[in-house]
Amino acid sequence: MMRPVLSRCLCAGVLGLAVMLAACGGDGMREVRVDDRMRMSVPEDLEHEPGNGDSGRLVNGELEVAYEFGGMLDDPALQGQQPYQVAFFTADERDATAEFFEVEGGTGRPYAVVMRIDDIGTGESLMVLVRAADEDGTDIALDIFRSIEFLEAVGDPPG
Repeated sequence: MMRPVLSRCLCAGVLGLAVMLAACGGDGMREVRVDDRMRMSVPEDLEHEPGNGDSGRLVNGELEVAYEFGGMLDDPALQGQQPYQVAFFTADERDATAEFFEVEGGTGRPYAVVMRIDDIGTGESLMVLVRAADEDGTDIALDIFRSIEFLEAVGDPPG
């Protein structure tokens, strides 16, 4: 027969393991360091395609995450479009804006969410564009945006 104290310790240990697994990607997400300035959590099956040092993208069949430091991401399908929703939030203590779009076009990813941080702490801006195959991808986009963590190369938030 198990003693009550041992039983509580065993339950606490199992609960701790579950919390640890969730924190370490048990939710289908993994942490990606995109360069010396930033890391973020993305779905496990996204493949990272680094760009020119200030940009890059992560893709799978249903989702594309593109990022650009210090510039503007150019998506012709968004030209002249008005967002159907705008959200304001913080990403690693920096003010951020996300604009949500539903886009016509042949990409197979008709939902787009664009996040912008005007100053990451170095005077540079950051834009992240998520294109998704379905509306659930917009929730994933917000999870990605909120997971952004700036590294030592960036320093403290402005202000």
